[in-house]
Amino acid sequence: MPRHEILIGGRWTSSILDEPGFEIRRAEGRLFTLQLWGRLQPGWSGSLAEGLSARRVSLVRGFARKLGAMRWLAELGLERTEGSADPIGLDYLELASRPLPSGWQRPIRLDGFKLLPSAKHGGSLLLEVQGEDEVGFLGALLMRLAFLSLFPEELHIDTRGGHVHDRFHLVGIGKSQPSEKTAESLESMLRGLVRAR
Repeated sequence: MPRHEILIGGRWTSSILDEPGFEIRRAEGRLFTLQLWGRLQPGWSGSLAEGLSARRVSLVRGFARKLGAMRWLAELGLERTEGSADPIGLDYLELASRPLPSGWQRPIRLDGFKLLPSAKHGGSLLLEVQGEDEVGFLGALLMRLAFLSLFPEELHIDTRGGHVHDRFHLVGIGKSQPSEKTAESLESMLRGLVRAR
């Protein structure tokens, strides 16, 4: 079975990627660091983001990368907001394994975006988005992408000064290269989110 070295509790350990797992630890103030790894269902990132949003926990930074068939490694920064659940007590594997919710209908607005073809991951779409940070932003965006049958192979999340700067490498179902028609539909949807400002 494939193995990957994962930093857990300050030590590098060898983990079988078929076995999903997570570790959550306090960082400073209201911030927490979540490490998540193993075999995760397609759309897990949207399900996780929506589950965190429902509990008023904000996903503010981090990365996730697909390392093999349904096998992921992620390190995410969480922030506890007013009235939120305690991030230490959450079951992140359960949140990530929930059916995809209908959160794509939640209104969100973008300040801008870039959409470019990329050779990475066997042919993908590179999407960069900017917008005002709000709890539920990432989940709502990922749900919209899933509605177009687009899923991240890699994602980078960064929130600075109340503004989101997120980047995704997107592929279709079965890691297929997105078609020109899908790219056009995505661009049209994104333009609508910018116009909604």
